[in-house]
Amino acid sequence: MFPFFNLNHFQALFKNPKCFVSIPALSSDDVSDILTNWLKAEKRTLQEHQLMVLKDAFKQCPLPLFLKISYDETRLWRSYSTLTETCLETTIRKAIDKLFERVEIRHGEALVRRALGYLTAGKVLLRLKYKLWFEQISTWYVLCGKLGKFCKRS
Repeated sequence: MFPFFNLNHFQALFKNPKCFVSIPALSSDDVSDILTNWLKAEKRTLQEHQLMVLKDAFKQCPLPLFLKISYDETRLWRSYSTLTETCLETTIRKAIDKLFERVEIRHGEALVRRALGYLTAGKVLLRLKYKLWFEQISTWYVLCGKLGKFCKRS
């Protein structure tokens, strides 16, 4: 359905089929209800042409995550924003890239790159730490099974 989404790739990463939950595309009525509730919660409104830009972009990529990212982008718009200022991307990837570009402009490219690098490194190190911890626990469990009389049991 979506050319950027390769389900086989993800299924190869996660062997357990329970890891996958089907997320159906949202209907236009659902999208209208969601947007209305989000706007009411923030006491905001969008101009008619702005709302159409958001709904048209969502038609290009009808995923809930894309709707949320695009809605967050519209929060930066003002009622007097011109048509050239009220444009949205058409894929999740492009929308996220645009978000990072805006953050880089606001906070500086070096800071953003380093922060994202630290987050990535931390994720890798955390994975490694838990893998080593699991291996230690597994080894201890196997040893206790074989040498039960030498291990404390609680």
